[in-house]
Amino acid sequence: MSGSHDAILAAVRQWLDTHPGEPLPAGLDPAAEATPLPDLLTLAQAVVACRHDLQLQGKVLKRVEEKLDGAAGRTVAVVSSDPGQAAVRTDLIDVFDRLRRCHAAARQVPPGASTPMRAHLEGIEQAMAMTLARTQEALGRLGLRVFDPLGDVFDGARMMALATAQASAEVPAGCVAEVVRVGFLEGGAMARLAEVRVAR
Repeated sequence: MSGSHDAILAAVRQWLDTHPGEPLPAGLDPAAEATPLPDLLTLAQAVVACRHDLQLQGKVLKRVEEKLDGAAGRTVAVVSSDPGQAAVRTDLIDVFDRLRRCHAAARQVPPGASTPMRAHLEGIEQAMAMTLARTQEALGRLGLRVFDPLGDVFDGARMMALATAQASAEVPAGCVAEVVRVGFLEGGAMARLAEVRVAR
């Protein structure tokens, strides 16, 4: 599993080398600039590895959903008081976070990608979107609702500011410019604060 992740990260670092004049996106290691230029085979292997990881995540999600089937009729209070169900809920939130990051990455098609490669990446992105929606439905059965405050005015009671971002006409100062991790609502209360970057 770690080998697949290493291959994907190596391919991304290599691709970044083709754009030396562009600044790296926030959060990426500047050491990526020292990685050699990728070839098509490396990129194809990275896509295959990503697809394999998605299949594994799907199997994990299926097992989690099977565990939740018997708990669908319980109240949120009972789920919260059951240590086993609380662990399943924590695992499901972690799967959701990972799928959301993978889905966002899959939407970034490299410039100059061939038509077959572009179509393959679009297929992976669609599969991730469907799996993400199923995961969100499973969380809903546990009484958890996703809270995505992108573009909203920052609210310290429901959000945690990790950093700032440049304000713009679309996102004025004091509003959420980027959601790093979505929050979760349980009933009317926050089960987890959203982690955000605030425009200033």
